[in-house]
Amino acid sequence: MRATVEGRGIAHLIHFTRFENLNSILQHGIRPRQVLDAGGEEYIFNDELRLDGCLDAVSLSISFPNYKMFYPYRCQDYSINWAVLRLKSSILWDRIPGTDRIPEFRGHHT
Repeated sequence: MRATVEGRGIAHLIHFTRFENLNSILQHGIRPRQVLDAGGEEYIFNDELRLDGCLDAVSLSISFPNYKMFYPYRCQDYSINWAVLRLKSSILWDRIPGTDRIPEFRGHHT
């Protein structure tokens, strides 16, 4: 994966979320809805339908926000504040030493 990402020049991944979720993300990292639900945490999600059915994954875009998804959310209510996070692409292959776990997207922002 690393060779492909670097070969395509993908330096960053993008995640957008409601501003209200930012403190939790900064404390605990970006976590899938399945994990948030299991922990009984309060959060605001954007995609009510989640048509991909992947509640065990997070939504990331390559290099630039997915405007076809982000723009309609922003237009639904202009009073909502958003955070757009730029993450190093190395989160796709970095692992916590001695484990097979990624570091939950913490500390990989730029």
